[in-house]
Amino acid sequence: MLVAAGTQAPGTADLTVTHLVWRPDAAGLAGEKAVLLTAISGHQRNKPGAPKASLRLVLGAPPPAAADAAGAAAAGAAKPAGKPAAMVLQFAVEADRDVLSDQIKARLSEIERAKKAGGNGANPGGGGSSAAKAVSGPELAARAALLQSNAELHELHAR
Repeated sequence: MLVAAGTQAPGTADLTVTHLVWRPDAAGLAGEKAVLLTAISGHQRNKPGAPKASLRLVLGAPPPAAADAAGAAAAGAAKPAGKPAAMVLQFAVEADRDVLSDQIKARLSEIERAKKAGGNGANPGGGGSSAAKAVSGPELAARAALLQSNAELHELHAR
């Protein structure tokens, strides 16, 4: 279930190679929401045993005004002016929330590793087709993570 601006809408969250995609169950609701995994700057699980298992995804950094106000608040001035955008997902059980949270963490780690490896010349001699060279390091890492998380897909790809 997606919780946004005080409203709740049941749906399904899925991970693609590069995005977290939420699709509403009811056809009359606004369309799906897709968030680039690299746009997720943080995520928080609520405490175990809470009435509703939820996952809050922080999207990007705080707005500049909020960051300036946060600095002023630390100095004893006014409270922060705003928060970064967020997406809150609620789950029927904590285990479902934990699985999605862990998958997001794993994919983001793979993307970071690929960025670092790509900067160090992870593909030195090249080889292969020009189409294969056009695939970015983060995308390759995300593909590898997908293959690891989906045994059936891994088996098909290995053939």
